[in-house]
Amino acid sequence: MFVSTASLGKGRREVDAAEARWLAELGEYDRSGDWAIDGYLNAAAALRDVCRMDAGVAQHYVHLARRLATLPEVAEAYAAGDISLRHAQAIADAYTAKRADALAAAQPQLVDFALEHTPKEVAALVRYLTDAIDGDDGSTADEDDYNVRRLYASKTSRGQGDLRGTCDPLSFEIVEQALNAEMERDLQAADPRPKPVRRMDALTNLCRRSLD
Repeated sequence: MFVSTASLGKGRREVDAAEARWLAELGEYDRSGDWAIDGYLNAAAALRDVCRMDAGVAQHYVHLARRLATLPEVAEAYAAGDISLRHAQAIADAYTAKRADALAAAQPQLVDFALEHTPKEVAALVRYLTDAIDGDDGSTADEDDYNVRRLYASKTSRGQGDLRGTCDPLSFEIVEQALNAEMERDLQAADPRPKPVRRMDALTNLCRRSLD
């Protein structure tokens, strides 16, 4: 079957648009309070149950839906499939009450930039913008990065572990260096293990030594 780049691009935009519609529905459900009628403590709890999501993932989607509701031009571009989930996240993650007016005013420029650049490049521009808004040479952004640190650890029905987390740049550098050093120490001759497996083994080794 012949697949063109145009077809791939069109399909990806349709996926993004469909996910944006789903997020908009989630936002409406969150604001409506119908989750209480359905017997849940909040919208995230309902989402975790009906979509079989980890708690942290469900909460992340609810937070994103709330922030996109305050950034209508970003939400509109996302709903049209013009920008991706990661583009929208890069902008929405910077939203705070103090930055609300400035980010709202900058939406057209941010969306235009996102149309031509990667999410990583958008995140860099947003970081530059928020530093200027905060007027503190990035210290507020650094504090925000630090305050979002999370590590979720859950056990599946089969007893497997599911680890997901986010950390500030300095913490990540420490974790990455420790894992890389242990991966190097644990490297075997003609090692058949792919890198993600070696990384998990390295984390287990570090934890085992700590317990010992």
